[in-house]
Amino acid sequence: MRQRENEIASGSELAGWTADTIERIIVQSPVVLIWQIDEYGCVWYETTIVGPDGTEESHTLIVYDDDTWEPIRNQGIEEHPD
Repeated sequence: MRQRENEIASGSELAGWTADTIERIIVQSPVVLIWQIDEYGCVWYETTIVGPDGTEESHTLIVYDDDTWEPIRNQGIEEHPD
């Protein structure tokens, strides 16, 4: 994953932590519900996963519209108008 390579190359403290976390999120929560669309149109979601030490970790992430994810609509979830 490019994130890990960039962190290692730049000598970041805890290099690879972000990539490892993203990989755990993908495995444990492959389908997410959007939590918020902010004033800039950025899409955010929250998730809780089990960390490497067995404890729960809460994360809030932004979803970039870069063709790496696919929205799923009308899957039995009521849509709320703005």
